[in-house]
Amino acid sequence: MDKTLLTNELLPIYQTTDTGEKVVDARELCGFLNVGRDFTTWLKDRIEKYGFVDGEDFILTLTKTGERQNVTRHDYILKLDMAKELAMVENNEQGRKARRYFIKVEKRFKQGEPQVPLANMERAKITRLLQMLDMAEREKLFTLETESAIRKQIAEMVLGDKAVTHKELPPWEQPEPPHIRYKGRWYKSSEIAVIAGVSVNLIGQLSSKHNIRTDEYSRSVSINGDSKSGVQQILYNEKGKNELVRLAELKLASGYVPRTRKKVKRR
Repeated sequence: MDKTLLTNELLPIYQTTDTGEKVVDARELCGFLNVGRDFTTWLKDRIEKYGFVDGEDFILTLTKTGERQNVTRHDYILKLDMAKELAMVENNEQGRKARRYFIKVEKRFKQGEPQVPLANMERAKITRLLQMLDMAEREKLFTLETESAIRKQIAEMVLGDKAVTHKELPPWEQPEPPHIRYKGRWYKSSEIAVIAGVSVNLIGQLSSKHNIRTDEYSRSVSINGDSKSGVQQILYNEKGKNELVRLAELKLASGYVPRTRKKVKRR
């Protein structure tokens, strides 16, 4: 598949020449996420677990490599939606960074904002590292740990993350927490469970596992009004509700069967 580089501030994002689709190289994403597993095994597991479809969510290309052209290399080109889901389900800081980056870049593409490429010298260094990885993979020169370290180095080179955190700002310049700025509706776990068609227990598990109980997605309130000693309840904003519904849909797609509560007949 022919593609051209659009931007690589955090991870390279390409555009296919035939359809204009915005895509991500799965190997580059795997390296940035610090997966720690064999690439092919990791991606095939994710495809099977979450029901991704060849031709709809990704494109698989087979390339003959090696001096005798006797080794088949599997390359996966991911559409942005699949790349976002893979980043999300890794449930680590690298995954959250990648997912936020994809959303930011996607919004920028829609607004028609021009992209800023890397400096030529930095691009040349990254190209050499990628070529070295490609050669080492064909000849099986590197261990998985060494390959992961090199991919991490490439990711750090394109990261350029110099954003000032809230802790570095003086108190009077720090923005209000998201749950204070938010003026929309708040949802209970039971409401989200009904929307998603799963149990309240599963919503709680997903919320905990995927770090949804943060100011970005939720807030904690006291049921009886006593903030110190009262029983606390988690409420989710629109973004949190959408995330939980999405996670529940992924769970259902992977074969999860919701438990139904049996009615007890009264005598």
